[in-house]
Amino acid sequence: MTRLLKKRELLTYYYLWKKYGNNKVKIDTLKKDLENKLGYSQKVARSILKRLIKTGVLDVRSDGYVLIRSFDSYFDSITILFLAKRMRRHGS
Repeated sequence: MTRLLKKRELLTYYYLWKKYGNNKVKIDTLKKDLENKLGYSQKVARSILKRLIKTGVLDVRSDGYVLIRSFDSYFDSITILFLAKRMRRHGS
């Protein structure tokens, strides 16, 4: 993970995780769901999915399916990054 998710990305990730959980889903299904349920345009849906893949919360498999990383796992990793950065900065 390189950065924290922005508000829209975080809410989108949470929505997808609550709806699909640990199931394998086609990326086209996710894109259409974001367009229909959350009202995103095609461009916004595509760019948010790209950012979620780049940050590592969506895992694209070789068979064309996507796995959604557990929400707890995401928060565990950003907490570790935050604490490590804070310890480096404050010397603790």
